[in-house]
Amino acid sequence: MTVVDHQAPGDGITTTDGITTTDGITTTDGIPSADSVTSADSVTSADSVTSADSVTSADSAGTAEVVASGATAVGVALLEASASDQAGAIPAPGASGEAARRRRDLTGPVLLTMSLGLLLVAYCVQRGRGGEDQVTTESLYWVALSIIFLPPTVRLLHPRTGGRELIILSLALPLALQVSRTVLYPTRFVFHDELVHESVLNHIAQYRHLFTPNPLLPVTPYYPGLEVATDGVRALTGLPAHTAAAVVLVLARVVLSGSFILIVRRLTGSTRAGCLASLVYVCNPQFVFFNGQFSYQTIALPLAVLALYLVLSRTGAETGTGTGTGTRTADRLRPLILPLAALSAVAFSHHLTSMLLVAALWGWLGMTLILGGRGRRDGSVFALTVVAGIGTLIVIGASLRPGNTLGSYLLGIYRGSAGDVAKLTEGQQTHELFHDSGGIVTPRWQQYVSFGSIVVVMAALVPAAIKARVWVRRRAALAVVLSLTALLYPVIPAGHLTAATSEVGDRASGFAFLGVGFVVAWLLVDPPRWASTSRWASTSRWASAPRWASAPRWASAPRWASMSRWAKAPRWASAPRWASAPRWASMSRWASAPRLLVSTAAFLVAFVGGEIIGAGPVWLRVPGPYLVSADPRSVDAANLAAAHWLADHVPPGSPIYADRVSGLLASAIGHQYTVRHVGSGIDASPVLLGTTFTAVDRQLIRHAGLAYVVVDRRDATDLPHVGVYIESGELGGESRQAPVPISALDKFATVNGARRVYDNGSIVIYDVRALRAS
Repeated sequence: MTVVDHQAPGDGITTTDGITTTDGITTTDGIPSADSVTSADSVTSADSVTSADSVTSADSAGTAEVVASGATAVGVALLEASASDQAGAIPAPGASGEAARRRRDLTGPVLLTMSLGLLLVAYCVQRGRGGEDQVTTESLYWVALSIIFLPPTVRLLHPRTGGRELIILSLALPLALQVSRTVLYPTRFVFHDELVHESVLNHIAQYRHLFTPNPLLPVTPYYPGLEVATDGVRALTGLPAHTAAAVVLVLARVVLSGSFILIVRRLTGSTRAGCLASLVYVCNPQFVFFNGQFSYQTIALPLAVLALYLVLSRTGAETGTGTGTGTRTADRLRPLILPLAALSAVAFSHHLTSMLLVAALWGWLGMTLILGGRGRRDGSVFALTVVAGIGTLIVIGASLRPGNTLGSYLLGIYRGSAGDVAKLTEGQQTHELFHDSGGIVTPRWQQYVSFGSIVVVMAALVPAAIKARVWVRRRAALAVVLSLTALLYPVIPAGHLTAATSEVGDRASGFAFLGVGFVVAWLLVDPPRWASTSRWASTSRWASAPRWASAPRWASAPRWASMSRWAKAPRWASAPRWASAPRWASMSRWASAPRLLVSTAAFLVAFVGGEIIGAGPVWLRVPGPYLVSADPRSVDAANLAAAHWLADHVPPGSPIYADRVSGLLASAIGHQYTVRHVGSGIDASPVLLGTTFTAVDRQLIRHAGLAYVVVDRRDATDLPHVGVYIESGELGGESRQAPVPISALDKFATVNGARRVYDNGSIVIYDVRALRAS
């Protein structure tokens, strides 16, 4: 490495809803620094932020406590549910042995097997970083995820699994999958969205105030809930930023899965239904990858589900058992404090999730008014009106904050999606399925499993949606809203027909699968008559005692001697033991085993195929050798060293220009101001991608105020795997068929006024302040 010009820097128990449970339980509703270096080139936005935006460690800790409190409340409610289930499962006198055999708890062995899956994930990471065969490594990775997924799935689907085990495993599965995500990159953020949010986190830690502009994605500083919670955990525990983020994400998974289980349990009266709904939700395409990364939707979605549960439980909506049915206005408003706090946290964390939450609340209210019944009597209409109305004002207020670019951000997404759909209708293809922009193809077996997952989900969704009509008759408004949400599922696979809508469709899966999980779980717990075990899987007639082997009529006791012991049928005349139905032919063994096997296989296909759909290209899943513009696969020792050099030798906030990954690292690690068109309105891509240095480049450098240009010479070795070298709309992006020429990347070496200040063989950094001044 050369550095030049150094610078300073059941059982039929009926609930209050009249819904008969299927697992023998009674529903209860318990919830209970970098040194600052100043220079003419440094960009500091602290002056533009008022003191009202300042944030202290105590403020960050308080926000972290909101997330932790939500996880605690959900945990308490689940413990109460588990205790209720265990009480409902107490065996009757004289039957304790058989009941114990039926309710055998396998939590320990299942958790041990899941941990072996995590070890295999770690082995895959070691193989990937060692440069071993990527096809084998990725195949082993899917085997590892299957080992994590299968054992709890079998137990959750087994009809004899107890309530305590159901709850533990339905929480352990999403937590293990979250940990598997952390195992891939245990020490740093490497994905695009993670690095964007790491920049926001660093701004909070460095400047001690909120809403510092982030040129990488200008909308993110205005929804800093995730970063504030992470900064709070870091302040409370002293953990590094990445570890503190991992803690927050684990708590978010507890809140998401636990709240969803409690919602379904409250609506159906069945803990098994709630746990199965959580299992179905795990199969959504974004569960492991996108919704497991350090991004604002990852915390907003769990808080949104928590808000729905708090509204459901605290107001008595649907069940009429809440605490908000008093006559005084204060008594009716008091239970709404917690739901409104959760809703405010969502609005503080993510724009689209908060909008969809408010829309769901209005839909819930509208459905309550349409269906009538209990909702009007117990005051839930009042509660829903207040929460939805105040929530709407909160969301509007957050979006209208001065400087918030939400409108232009959403408009850009709409225009891109609409443009791609228009091209599709004209016969133009903007997205090739199972291919990335660099020509890497998804293995054929993964393509088949992906299509298989769509078939499995649709096969379950159709009868589940038909059966969900029962909620209209029961006038359960939230259940109807969830059932209608399930109908959005076809948007997910259909979105992959174009490049712009594929991301929109994938991100919608986190919301659509709340409905899919609910209706499919209800179908599994209460199957239709044609699918019930009692109709097609009853004790086999061929396995029963043959008629000729029964006691002969002449050997039975005569009627006049029925009370006499000596008149009983002799033992030799009774049906022989060998002629009775064999134990292996009983209903519980022959009927449940094939059904359990088929159900488990279907879930495995839905899970693996769904995650393949949502995971993106094959190179995005496990670590491996360097690839050009491939997000985590482009983060290596060379560009990490360059980012750290920027942090050590360049004043913080200096305007720099770089390709996609180098620019992300320069902002997140180097603490620099990376210029992007999305943040500045300036398309400076000709500065990097133009074949020669022209007057236009000089004008762009001056207009953008660039101080440094970071060049990754490896960009000339391949096409960009994410489709762009820098960002959408870059020079030559639409028609690029060959990599950017090396002459374009080396042109600054011969430009007067551009000084090479760093070179490690792959990354070259040029000081262009003289060009800006001229």
